[in-house]
Amino acid sequence: MQANDVFEPTLKYVLGEKLSVRFKTPAEIDAWVSEERKLYSNIMPAAVGGDQAIGSVWNQINQRFEQFNQTRQSLNNANSTTAQFKQAIEALLNYYTSGNLIHSQSAWGLYVAQLASSEPQLAARVLVMLGNIGFQLSMGQGGNLWLRAGAISEGLRRGWIDQKPVVDIGLQKFRQDWESKLQGVEDGFQAKIGDSTALVKSLGEQRDNWSTHLTDFAKESAVALDKLRVDANGAIEQGVADIDNFKKTYNSALALRAPTQYWHDKAVTHRNTGFYWLAAFVVVAAIGLLGCWFVWHETAEAIGKEATYSTLLPTIGAAALAAWFLRICSRQVLSNFALGADASERVAMVKTYLALSEGGHASEKERGLILAAIFRPSTRVTDDAAPPSWLDLVSKEK
Repeated sequence: MQANDVFEPTLKYVLGEKLSVRFKTPAEIDAWVSEERKLYSNIMPAAVGGDQAIGSVWNQINQRFEQFNQTRQSLNNANSTTAQFKQAIEALLNYYTSGNLIHSQSAWGLYVAQLASSEPQLAARVLVMLGNIGFQLSMGQGGNLWLRAGAISEGLRRGWIDQKPVVDIGLQKFRQDWESKLQGVEDGFQAKIGDSTALVKSLGEQRDNWSTHLTDFAKESAVALDKLRVDANGAIEQGVADIDNFKKTYNSALALRAPTQYWHDKAVTHRNTGFYWLAAFVVVAAIGLLGCWFVWHETAEAIGKEATYSTLLPTIGAAALAAWFLRICSRQVLSNFALGADASERVAMVKTYLALSEGGHASEKERGLILAAIFRPSTRVTDDAAPPSWLDLVSKEK
């Protein structure tokens, strides 16, 4: 496998109660091992010259990383498999699960890395004490540093020291306070002074300190609860308003569902009927034209030059009859198209009304205006009937 090839399946490992790692590609394994090695290589080599015990432990740790790198180089080919990579990384991870090595992103690793920025010698010894790698304490130098390192490592193991990442000011202050306490304990051991009064005083100060923290926490909790209560009430009121708008919109939708479907069907019916009448108009126009030509051909054209105006009367009558039928067809076409457009407008107005009601944008007065527009009478095309005859005119004169 190459560096960017994907493992099938993804390699997953648990290093502690809250720590786990997963690798999708060999490149991710290489990056993780390199980052883990930095925790030791950035701290321990600088302290080797002043302490043989640290040098002994560093040689063992460095040898384990070198063994993994050698195995990794042998797998850098196309014939390597996921199982081989799994075996190689598990050999290194066993040192972490057994406690010999410390994960750089664990609480202990982050604490030691932060400690190294201010006291690298002490950090190197804490790193040794936190691991389970054996060494001869007689080879160590700097008894005070080893004593402080033992106290810090024991505090980390037993949870006496806050194990959050030491990146904020509060934790930095806590670490400084804890180191000052350790320094006081160290001075007490060196001077062989066991003053019970000082111990009681120290416990009293700690009790007062914790009481102050508890009081501050109670005040902050009360403020947070008040804010949460206000936010919850606002959310509940908004939810009630949204539910009311939804109910109104739902009821309006139920009330207008049948009219909407009726107008939609009516629009489709009038549109189809209009096209039918338009086709009829074309057919009548064609028949009328052929009929006029046939009448003219049988009457006027047959006589030729001897034709008179009276011979054209049949042709004129046929044309007038055809025009009358065409007028009926055109009136039906226009009427159906107008009624279909009117029904489509009503459907659009109903949907607009529902959208405004759902968003709460339409008041009761505005809803009345919209409903009046929706249920207005239908518009019709004015009837273009034939002009009045002489009999109609005489009847009106009487």
